[in-house]
Amino acid sequence: MGIITDILKEVPLSAVLRERLSDQEAKMTILESEDTALKTENLALKQENSDLKALVENLRKEIQQTKDIQKEKSHGILLDPIEEEILLLLHSRERTLEEVARLKQLSPNVAKMHLRKLFDHGFATTRQGRDRKLYWHIKELGTEYLIKHRKITQQGVPADG
Repeated sequence: MGIITDILKEVPLSAVLRERLSDQEAKMTILESEDTALKTENLALKQENSDLKALVENLRKEIQQTKDIQKEKSHGILLDPIEEEILLLLHSRERTLEEVARLKQLSPNVAKMHLRKLFDHGFATTRQGRDRKLYWHIKELGTEYLIKHRKITQQGVPADG
């Protein structure tokens, strides 16, 4: 607005117009100052946003690494052959403790001990049926164990041998 002011100084104006022009120049100066401050703040917020996005991504990677480590730890477990056989039974369908004991020719207490170990390692879990019986079934980690140890194929089919 400096050029306009210089031009208007040459033209005879009333005092009211000069006062209005002066007010507008003052407002313009304030607005330019606010604009600069807002641009600076915007730049700082963009940087903070970028930093937070990077932090979130790093936390996601850290969580995934933790999950991978937990998975590796569970895969590092070597089950007894009978526990692998029980896991295969659970892979085909869910079973009661009594079914597992009968099919593997174990006492219920021994079968329960092996099922509990599978449960503790995150390979199996239970649900209560409508008949109030407890049904054991394989979890994803148990299936992954069977695949890794070549007891079943990637398609879930029992492996030969």
